[in-house]
Amino acid sequence: EFSGDSRFLFAAGIDDAGSPRTMIWDTGSWKLRHNIPGTVAIAVSPDGFRFATIDERRLVTVRDMSGKVLIEPVQESTAVAPGLVTAVEFAPDGTLITGDAIGSVQVWEADLSRLVVTLPGSHFGAVAGFEIDAVGRYLFSYGDAIGESARVWDIVSAQEVSAPEPPGLGLTAAALSSDGTVVLTGGRDGATRAWDALTAAALEAPFLVGSGTVRGIAYSADGQRIATASDDGAVRLWDATTGDLLIRWPAHDGGASDVSFSSDGRFLVSSGNDGTIRLYLAQVDDLIDLAQSRVTRTLTDDECRRFLHLEACSGDT
Repeated sequence: EFSGDSRFLFAAGIDDAGSPRTMIWDTGSWKLRHNIPGTVAIAVSPDGFRFATIDERRLVTVRDMSGKVLIEPVQESTAVAPGLVTAVEFAPDGTLITGDAIGSVQVWEADLSRLVVTLPGSHFGAVAGFEIDAVGRYLFSYGDAIGESARVWDIVSAQEVSAPEPPGLGLTAAALSSDGTVVLTGGRDGATRAWDALTAAALEAPFLVGSGTVRGIAYSADGQRIATASDDGAVRLWDATTGDLLIRWPAHDGGASDVSFSSDGRFLVSSGNDGTIRLYLAQVDDLIDLAQSRVTRTLTDDECRRFLHLEACSGDT
């Protein structure tokens, strides 16, 4: 994922030796800034000054952008055994959200000094991930067990708002719109579905993502586009209003595992099971400019339809 100001790109994964690690790149130079071994997941604070990692012991550490440890490894206080944290995320105000292997979700003070609230009866399996709206009012959480439903919470009141129940074999990816009103879920049936976050009502037909499980979903900051990653190795860019497919990139051998937009919406990044991270231009106008600079001529209408899903690239084609 990108930092809030898009200055840094973060990725957590498995290296060639089979060891987990987190890598951080400076997007101005695309030089590797930090390489932190033994970390399996990461979250970046909205202000871009801190990031949290989960290590192999399933404990949380918070660092600044220089890599200095600000908060030593801690585990959530309700754990029945050491090392249960499975998911972590920052809220817009800097508070930290954690989820664990027994299905609980906790909201912490920013320095992890105090547990603010535990959301009751969260999930019956391990917590797989979170999404939080832009103002920090609503939290969307989902588990990794087959048949597990998702839940939308009011963080202030610690009350469940809704529980979308997508069909199929369980959730594998999710995204929440910046205003907290729409939830997107992806599953093992290969479909991405849209839900009213407050009522759990299905909003429209699913976006068909291709063959295989949906592994990653992301909203652009302006809410106009949606990106998906799936087991067929493709990364797709959709129009969030119409559901039309805008661009399809055959990105990764062995499946695409996640996607994320930069805060300005210009870039999209994906990760895959082939061990690669790929960066894309997410604005169609930027893609046209790049394509025309490479082929040194105006693209034909047929090329625009085949590669950019446009009837024409410009008025003079």
